[in-house]
Amino acid sequence: MEDAVGRGTFPQVSPIPILLLENNPGEVLRFKQILSADKRREVFTIVHLSRLEIAANYLAGRPEGPMVIITSLFLPDSRGLEIVRRLRESGPDSVVVALYQIRDRAVMGSLLAAGADLCLDRDLLARDFEQTIRHLIGHSAQSEG
Repeated sequence: MEDAVGRGTFPQVSPIPILLLENNPGEVLRFKQILSADKRREVFTIVHLSRLEIAANYLAGRPEGPMVIITSLFLPDSRGLEIVRRLRESGPDSVVVALYQIRDRAVMGSLLAAGADLCLDRDLLARDFEQTIRHLIGHSAQSEG
């Protein structure tokens, strides 16, 4: 897991708004189960979209402010770095988490340079996810202060 700092001021809101950008139905179900694992309280609110163009329009017109964006790097209408760049343009104050399957430092470095705040192995998403996101959001708020 790479450490990174958010680019904008992320409000301290609860539940934390999440945009899940994924087109594989099995992965969507798995991520939603992971993100709603704590039944005692609602930690995250989840919006699921499966195409970059729709996500970019959604983020650009979102009056509620920034979100945590969890994105696949393989979508029907885009791939890799282009996804991260468009998400960063459309949601400049959002926290972008790029999910990868093959650990490659050069690829992770390129994703971070393109605007990702964090590169995360999709198989490790469940481990300490809430803590990781809260850490990123905290860094995001501190980077503006």
